[in-house]
Amino acid sequence: MDGGYQVRMRNAPGRLDYSSVSLKAIIERAWEVRDFQISGPEWMASTRFDVVAKLPADTPRSKIPEMLRTLLAERFQMTAHRETRELPVYALVAGKNGPKMKMVEADSTASPSGWVINQGPGRMQGLAMNMASVANMLSARLGRLVVDQTGLKGNYDFDLEYVPDGGPPDADGVTLFSAVQSQLGLKLEAGKGPVELIVVDHVEKIPTEN
Repeated sequence: MDGGYQVRMRNAPGRLDYSSVSLKAIIERAWEVRDFQISGPEWMASTRFDVVAKLPADTPRSKIPEMLRTLLAERFQMTAHRETRELPVYALVAGKNGPKMKMVEADSTASPSGWVINQGPGRMQGLAMNMASVANMLSARLGRLVVDQTGLKGNYDFDLEYVPDGGPPDADGVTLFSAVQSQLGLKLEAGKGPVELIVVDHVEKIPTEN
């Protein structure tokens, strides 16, 4: 659920089926960026749309972002450009006592970045993940770019448990920041750095008909 809406984003062979999704969520997939990397009208995050499109049966998944960009241009008259701005970021650095994660051989059946398994609010399990992927995982949860500055090589397994934002004030547990330090042996340091953005120059709120 997302704000009271049942959200579904499914890519099946020969078909795109997105239900009650925000325009911002579509832009995320079309440009392969995070929510915080999109600059445009506020309504893009709240107004919902259904998108159903037929694709050639042999369409590779790598072509879907390009097709979504074409759809946005044709249906929403959307124009956008890439821009780099100096914005708040977090640096992911190694703790003074070193990492507390288990170093493992990369799983030949996994992606090059390993796997992250969401086990409910406030709990994640990482399998054979490199540090760039850990930083990317944290970016998604913090809504801000996390830059890997650990200098750590290789792949790691870990379990991360924390109290999510909005959790009960008397909950037993720790914040994501303190969990990263106490459970992973890493640290998040606030700073500023270059962040690539997708800047929406123009977009119509009411899409054209098929």
